[in-house]
Parts: sequence; structure tokens; C-alpha cells
Amino acid sequence: MEAIGTLAGGIAHDFNNILSGIMGYAQLGLLEADRGSDNHRWFQGVQEACDRATELVRQILTFSRQGEQERTPIQVRLIIKEALKLLRATLPLNIDIKEKISSESGIVLADSTQIHQLVMNLCTNAYHSMIEQGGTLAVILGPKS
Repeated sequence: MEAIGTLAGGIAHDFNNILSGIMGYAQLGLLEADRGSDNHRWFQGVQEACDRATELVRQILTFSRQGEQERTPIQVRLIIKEALKLLRATLPLNIDIKEKISSESGIVLADSTQIHQLVMNLCTNAYHSMIEQGGTLAVILGPKS
């Protein structure tokens, strides 16, 4: 079962990378196509199919990690800082990362790998939306209110 989970996780990640490109082109097509045109409807269909595929990838990744989930008390700010450090090395220079991470953000009971993956996925999605024109990726973490 563990081997199947590992295989499923690898396939899901590869599929997600391919899917990101398809989603990006569909979004660009939606921006360029006239509302109400056949092209616009077709790009909407591609976008909807991508949304369903994204949910499927999420389910596969959840399945592949069933045996690995271990919730421990963690400082989320440390995981976010680590993820941003990795991202800075890979993002193009036309994308600036601004962070406002409070040292008073506290401790949560979570799986640190999942939190790291969450931050990486959110930032990667943001990067894909700014890839051509650049921009600022802002990451903010504050104390629990």
C-alpha cells in the first residue's frame, strides 16, 4: 500500500505540473477571447476541466500521504520562512517577495510537510499569474486574533 501511495504521489505531482501549463494557457485564452464567443466558451470548458483535475490531484496526494501525516506542535512562521527561502532562489528577478511574518504568530498542531507544501503551492500559483509581467508576492502571517 505504501508503494502504491508513493507511486500515486509521484504521478500526481507530474500531472499537476502539466496541468499548471494547461491552466495558464486557458486563463490567457479567457483574457484574450471576446465574452460570449465560441472561443471564450471553449476556454471556460478547459478551465472547468482543469479545476476538476486539480481536485483529483488533491485527492490523490491526500491518499498518497495517508501513512505519513504526523501532526506535531510547529511554528508556522519557521516553515513559511524556509519555503520562501527556497522560492527566492527559483523565482525570476521581475517577481519580488515581500514578507510580513509576525514572531507572535504562535504554535499550531499540524503536519509540517503539508504546511510547507501548501505555502509552496500557493506561492507557485501566484508566480504563474505574474510570470510574464512580474509583480510582488506578499506573504503575511500575523498573530491569532
